[in-house]
Amino acid sequence: MSATDQPPHSWSSFDLLERSRGGGDAAAAALFARYFARLTSLAKSRLPSQIASRIDPEDVVMSVFRSFFVDARDGRYVLGRKGDLWRLLAAITKHKLMRQTRFHRADRRSIDLDAPLEQIDETRLVRLLEPTPEDAVDLADLLNDFTSGLSPLDGHVLELRMREMQIPEIAREVGCSERSVRRSLSRLRSSFLDRLSSDQNGLAPDVETLPSALLDHGDFLLQRMIGSGRMGKVFKAWQRGEDRPVAVKFLRKSLIHHPGAVRRFLAEAQTIAELRHPKIVGTHGLGRTPGGSYFLVMEYVAGSNLDLHTRRSDVSWRQAVVWVVETCQALEHAHARGIVHCDLKPANLLIDENGGVRVTDFGLARHLSDPTPRTVHIEGTAPYMAPEQASRSWGPIDARTDVYGLGAVLFALLTGRPPWIGGSLPEVLAKVVGDEPVVSPGLIRPDLPTTVVDVCRKCLAKRPRDRYGSVMEVRAALVPLIEER
Repeated sequence: MSATDQPPHSWSSFDLLERSRGGGDAAAAALFARYFARLTSLAKSRLPSQIASRIDPEDVVMSVFRSFFVDARDGRYVLGRKGDLWRLLAAITKHKLMRQTRFHRADRRSIDLDAPLEQIDETRLVRLLEPTPEDAVDLADLLNDFTSGLSPLDGHVLELRMREMQIPEIAREVGCSERSVRRSLSRLRSSFLDRLSSDQNGLAPDVETLPSALLDHGDFLLQRMIGSGRMGKVFKAWQRGEDRPVAVKFLRKSLIHHPGAVRRFLAEAQTIAELRHPKIVGTHGLGRTPGGSYFLVMEYVAGSNLDLHTRRSDVSWRQAVVWVVETCQALEHAHARGIVHCDLKPANLLIDENGGVRVTDFGLARHLSDPTPRTVHIEGTAPYMAPEQASRSWGPIDARTDVYGLGAVLFALLTGRPPWIGGSLPEVLAKVVGDEPVVSPGLIRPDLPTTVVDVCRKCLAKRPRDRYGSVMEVRAALVPLIEER
């Protein structure tokens, strides 16, 4: 049996590399299925414990695959017929881990774990116990980052102490002496206060694109958290000066020393500022906290998002079409300015007080005119991701990437699930880059009109050239369905 007749799971490393060089989607799917879990385990095992909470192994592996696909296509790798592709991918993974480890360790301070209790500044402890709403945002991120790196014993002691248990009770619960508990609490207090001091004195990297007029953080009264993501948290707040409700998105405290994260956050603010459309959540400006982090102030939309809405109740196909058409209107405005959203999903579509859709979260948006687009990372939400976002072999990211996103949103509204599902992230990514088409929504919901199914399937075509050429064409195909009685 020749290599072309063998199933992908039996291909050799040489065959996989050659097919990846030619942009084969089956090879990309086989690579994800074969190596993703192993590389993730490798990344986890090689991460130093001091920074394990700051680096996501799956993000590292996604970056490895993206680099591999790009470099393989450019002919940078040579492998004999008996060569081992695992060694190559493992070497790329170790190289990326080494670079990230050096970056994260560059500004870390040493921590004296045996500092006596007498050295603790009690005034800072009072500030910890009675934070202002603005402090609470930074402290929440700081606590999450701090607790994720604790040893099992210290983590258990801290949890019991936060339940207001006394030292003798904690000692009995964890099975050690009271002296060991006191030493553990001493380490925890000293380490946390040292981390707090380090974070408060740290400065975000210099960014040339800072606006000249920054909003004053003291003008905003935080009320409650309404969203959370990898880059930051979103709060409903009251803007005192304007006497209005707003949504405030804070960059995570742990990311303010990452130049790439800061630039992306500021780029999102700049992107939204360029877009003025009634179907896009607008921005009121950018600000900076006393601790050196950044926050973005946006319009507050009182309703929920489409993801929550579909979980609570079924959506009629006509209503789904109306919402997608409204999303098209917002994207036409963005595309006319060279901006592609790149992360369309029900959770990023808000429902306003009139029942209409408002597009939000341009954190992964790309400017088509950007001479140096980001190409080394796989970015997006896997179950809704277009193939070209996971593998360059499918072509460049352009306006048709959002056409795919529209199809993914329509699919989810019609069926109650994303286009791609699986038991693990590698399984989902393998389906995204594989050659198998998305299942027809008509098979999941037989009552759907044929035209709605056809539009959805054309949007979700794997090859960009087989989709609609623009979101305007998608809207033109859907509008007659709304007008029909």
